[in-house]
Amino acid sequence: MKDTLKKVRDVALTEGCTKPDAPVYLNYSLQGTNVQDIYHTDLEKLGKLRKKYDENDVMGQTGGFKIPLA
Repeated sequence: MKDTLKKVRDVALTEGCTKPDAPVYLNYSLQGTNVQDIYHTDLEKLGKLRKKYDENDVMGQTGGFKIPLA
């Protein structure tokens, strides 16, 4: 699946349908996708919000993509 998605992305880049720095859409992301690729420049802001509102790291106990505490 990862190889297929990489090939699709490569074609999309070649044909100008996407940009190299475009974020990865969360709902279509495979396990192991780097959260930096999903949230880009918002990752630091989200980490600060998590630290403020989720001091006990409750959301860190769930599955899915982990936003690191800032």
